[in-house]
Amino acid sequence: MTPQFLYPTSRQFPFDEVCEQIVRALADRAFKVPGLVVEYHDYGSGAQKLRHVSVIKSDQSAIDLGWHDVKIRFGRPQGLLPGGRFNDCAAVSEVQLAKRALHVYEDESGPTYDIYVGDDWGRDRSTWWSTLNARLNKKPRLCVHYKGAYPRYRGQRSERLVAEDDHREYTPEGDEPVEFDTAAIMEEFRRYLQGTILPAITEFPVVAPVPPIVESPVPMPADAGPFFAYAEGRDVRRIELGKTKIDDLALADRYGLRGSPRLAHLSLKSGPDLPEVAYDGFLWCSPIATAEGWKVPGYMRGSYDDYLVKVTPKDARGVYVADHAVYEKVRAKLCKEIAGTRDRLTDEEVNLFLRARACTIVPFVDYKGNYEDPVYLINRELSFDEVEVIGKA
Repeated sequence: MTPQFLYPTSRQFPFDEVCEQIVRALADRAFKVPGLVVEYHDYGSGAQKLRHVSVIKSDQSAIDLGWHDVKIRFGRPQGLLPGGRFNDCAAVSEVQLAKRALHVYEDESGPTYDIYVGDDWGRDRSTWWSTLNARLNKKPRLCVHYKGAYPRYRGQRSERLVAEDDHREYTPEGDEPVEFDTAAIMEEFRRYLQGTILPAITEFPVVAPVPPIVESPVPMPADAGPFFAYAEGRDVRRIELGKTKIDDLALADRYGLRGSPRLAHLSLKSGPDLPEVAYDGFLWCSPIATAEGWKVPGYMRGSYDDYLVKVTPKDARGVYVADHAVYEKVRAKLCKEIAGTRDRLTDEEVNLFLRARACTIVPFVDYKGNYEDPVYLINRELSFDEVEVIGKA
């Protein structure tokens, strides 16, 4: 289904309104304006799928021309959506301009403000703000971090942004300011967005609305599956109600089954051999169910995984296969190597067999049937007609 698109509507901070104007101006131009890159965030579940702009940023062509240098990040909650399950998170949370960054929060904590103090902006442009706790971590001195001084009342905006002065951050040196006026900084950011970024968008013509792109399903091969997965009691109740009285379910609960355990832990470094999809959360499935017990290769069964569900995907999109056998082989080899010297593998060694398995992931449509111990992984929500509760596991 097409997600509901959410716009920034909050008026909590001085630049909130212009950020809404920027998003709407981009929408009028199909989110395609030279010099700017737009990214999105999708969330929600069931029949309540949601989307908002997550990042608007200058591309390299705009930076090279020097006509603007900006990144606007969205994700601040601005109210609970109907149904009470999800927040509307389309409000602006961070604005980065050249050599400065401002971060705001819905509860008025902070705000935080960073200024660049390095000596090579071209080199450091994309990384300087990620050097928080730089002094603690013995990283180069690239920024000074300012934070709202404690206000008199909780939820009250701090009037001053004061430089952090502890072991985590570098302190101001020379003529670098030790504090800023909060309102003045926010107004400075608003003026730049209103006077520079918004006109850079509106100088381009409005285009006809672009219809949403809806991808067509990819049929599963006739001989594929079924697969088997574990489920909790709450999943079973939702599935049974969805198959009989779907209107009794909240919009967000109108789906069959989904999973969350990742194949590639975030501690694993990305690389050309490790597809990005491996970092997703998956429903882990076994190709067979045996009388000896249910086993999903590599899946650690949870204490509430009391039921077995037969999964018969009708759409191959989001269905993948990985080989758990390589995990076991690399793990066994490492355990043999350390035998007699220590009884525990290091984190780096654990990552070796986790990575070995993650690197084998392939889309189901590309799978050649050659894995020794395949685990079937699904990173989308399954509909009610794709799942069937078998019984207690």
